[in-house]
Amino acid sequence: MSEQSDQKRQQLLDNLFHCRDVNETKDFYAKWANDYEEDIRDMEYNGAQIVVKCFLELNCPLDCRILDIGAGTGVIGTLLKKHGYTNIDGLDASPKMLEIAREKDCYVNLINSIVANNIRLPIDSKSYDVVIMAGVFCPGHISVDAFNEILRVTKPGGTICWAMGVEKTYVDYDDQYRDGQFERAIVTLCDRLKWLSILGYPKRVDNYLHGKDGWFHAMQVI
Repeated sequence: MSEQSDQKRQQLLDNLFHCRDVNETKDFYAKWANDYEEDIRDMEYNGAQIVVKCFLELNCPLDCRILDIGAGTGVIGTLLKKHGYTNIDGLDASPKMLEIAREKDCYVNLINSIVANNIRLPIDSKSYDVVIMAGVFCPGHISVDAFNEILRVTKPGGTICWAMGVEKTYVDYDDQYRDGQFERAIVTLCDRLKWLSILGYPKRVDNYLHGKDGWFHAMQVI
């Protein structure tokens, strides 16, 4: 990759991770939507491909009901559909990103909503067998305190899984990724008997973003 491309990648990441709240992030994506897929290829961001590959290893039934949170332009939905999953809803805070996702015809329903602890999603409790996410746990996106709302819309026995970068990628931007705070939030919900880690997870994954490692987490709701 050229020095110019490296500079563009870093500038995009800096601008994105410096978003102060979800509304600012929403505005950022509205401007980015048309170039998003080309730019993430140039950035060597592989979160969608990784989360789908790892999700397939869980052997969830093809007819399971899936919610793709942070669906964006529909990259995960498109990949899931290629593997026979068609009962998928997509949720994103950006209407512009969802307009592009709609054209791909990979979702049953599209839901425009911010995901935050103080916002109730427009979804009935215990609606989904699977919640799948990639790239949403990073600065300026979904905070760990939103796990409670994600848990609410997932069925008991259901799966919540996500791919994310290693925490050191984000520590300079957001305190919630410092000193193991993110991991402790996951463990706290285990202690409160909200979910448990599926055996063998989380697992380290290669080349999540520009050659940097990431994590794939898989939790079972209690």
